[in-house]
Amino acid sequence: MNHREACIILEKLLEGIHPLTGEILPEDHVCSDPQVLRALHKAISALNHAHLESSVDGHRTYKRSQEDLSNNQALWTPEDDIYLRNACAQGIPLQEICSELCRSEHKVKFRLVYLGLADRTILGNSVNPESSYAHQGLPWYPEEEDKLTILYNSGCSPKEISSKMKRSVNSVMARLEKLGLIADRHVYTAPDILRF
Repeated sequence: MNHREACIILEKLLEGIHPLTGEILPEDHVCSDPQVLRALHKAISALNHAHLESSVDGHRTYKRSQEDLSNNQALWTPEDDIYLRNACAQGIPLQEICSELCRSEHKVKFRLVYLGLADRTILGNSVNPESSYAHQGLPWYPEEEDKLTILYNSGCSPKEISSKMKRSVNSVMARLEKLGLIADRHVYTAPDILRF
């Protein structure tokens, strides 16, 4: 058995699947225990690290392990994502997940949102604590564009829209320009509104 075969078997167990039959393991199976999940995660990481450092065609390859990197610099591995999915399914507390992955709460929350395991509202104001732009840096969703169009057409100023949508004024102006509602994001023109 080589490194890759061993990793595949461990990954299947980590995902809650019997590695030989492909059947889903029962909820009371030993592999569903949080301690066992952590052990499997560590074993997979260790195997991958050992394999990457082994010689390939006589040349030694090197890849920094997560222990060599600070929390915010480590790359997310597929094993990290599997552990994160399983930990969420098991209801393991966020602090424990952060500790196990050697990552900050901020990075784990962003990864949860990226993987679709959590709504982006968990980010709160953590993206930019000194402001209320909780959605800064995140993509615009169609429902947000609809809301932006409604707010713009109702006569709200860019600053009001920014406050209501928790986006920066610059982001609001750029999106208005992209939607074709204004010609230039550097020059705001209010919509023509019939007022009685």
